[in-house]
Amino acid sequence: MDTNISWVMITRYFAGECLPEEQKIIEDWIESDPLNSEKIESLRKIWDESGKRPQKWDAHSALVKVNSKISATTEQDIQLPVKGQQTRPHHYRPSVQFYRVAASIAFLIIAATVALYMGGVFNKSPKVSAWSEKATIAGQKSIITLYDGTTITLNAGSKLKYPKSFQGDTREVYLEGEAYFEVAHNPDKPFIVHSGKFTTIDLGTAFNIKAFSDENDFKVSLISGKVSVSKSDSKRDDGAIILRPDEQYSYNKITGAEKVGEFNYLQVTGWKDNILVFHADKLSNVFKKLERAYGIKFELKTKSFTNYSVTANFRNASFLTILQAIKRLTGLDYRTETSNNIITEVIYYKK
Repeated sequence: MDTNISWVMITRYFAGECLPEEQKIIEDWIESDPLNSEKIESLRKIWDESGKRPQKWDAHSALVKVNSKISATTEQDIQLPVKGQQTRPHHYRPSVQFYRVAASIAFLIIAATVALYMGGVFNKSPKVSAWSEKATIAGQKSIITLYDGTTITLNAGSKLKYPKSFQGDTREVYLEGEAYFEVAHNPDKPFIVHSGKFTTIDLGTAFNIKAFSDENDFKVSLISGKVSVSKSDSKRDDGAIILRPDEQYSYNKITGAEKVGEFNYLQVTGWKDNILVFHADKLSNVFKKLERAYGIKFELKTKSFTNYSVTANFRNASFLTILQAIKRLTGLDYRTETSNNIITEVIYYKK
């Protein structure tokens, strides 16, 4: 453990009571080495398990055990010279037993500290973790790795709110827009995504959620594993829909219609790998996706083409290639508006 980090600081960190400078020290230490993340998770399990035990903690007994271990170590491993006996300098080499005892002492220190918290000695308040928020603008994507190892790819025009560390029995985040989740498996801590009026509960898997406020459809597409989707105002076991791999749940905000069916993997998740797939999409929807992907406004002057059906697949295609392809598919012409030699708007029209 870093010499700047004490066991008491660790327990305050788990309790959400760290001073800002203490929290930064711990988080910098965690990020400095993947092994540190594993160490802190092991200690957190001790903390979490301590909060689940129904029996009362005996703080005094725990501290007595620590003291007795320290005394035993002193008697067994350090031989004091007898008065009058000639001694000579030597190098002390800790024994295996010493390391075992040291490990036991470290464990008991943690247990004793937890005991004091559980007993109210530190006046422990409810566990609260600081929250972070990541928002992307049009033309921008972001990859976020959470404290537990979960990776989230956030699409353009989206926002994710998440805790710096997960407390309690669940892992909960809040999403506006679209994101692809690769959740670190932890059956003891379900991963929960709140998006508008829906709650998606994951059991360790990969899935895509599309929940833009300016679109009529809410969609959850499962790639692997299993998720439960339900209205946030309903009971989790009442009306929840369980998805299996390659199934998609969709809900129309206008009609209230919902369905479960198969989906095209690239059409749903290709955006994170710069792949745009359109299958019989309305031209107006195509323009909306392009606006989000490139941060450039699209306008359709010829309104009769609003519902024109477009089927196309663009894999790492240049922006100009996409503009030309739409021109060929629809028969429409286009012009661009620029500002400081940068394209800001594309206007399609019928000659």
